[in-house]
Amino acid sequence: MRKYYNRIKQNILNNYRGTLLDIGHEKKKVLKERVSKSEIRNRISILQNTIENVKLNNTYDVVSCFFTLNDLTYTNISDMLENISKNINGIFSV
Repeated sequence: MRKYYNRIKQNILNNYRGTLLDIGHEKKKVLKERVSKSEIRNRISILQNTIENVKLNNTYDVVSCFFTLNDLTYTNISDMLENISKNINGIFSV
């Protein structure tokens, strides 16, 4: 499943500009290292936070969540959807 997830994420990163959000400190370090060596390094910013708590300064045309909902409670999902609605100007894909 991880290979599938990484392939989808790589296709998105190759074609678009955006902000990546991840909760893991170690994952963020690895991701920053990978991004810094790739052609997408000037198009991607990385935040460490949770989707239900992050405060964003921008609105986004597309928000996608990969394998996130499995780990959230009902309250977390409600907070996440409320937060996304404040920052989205288009499509939310799960």
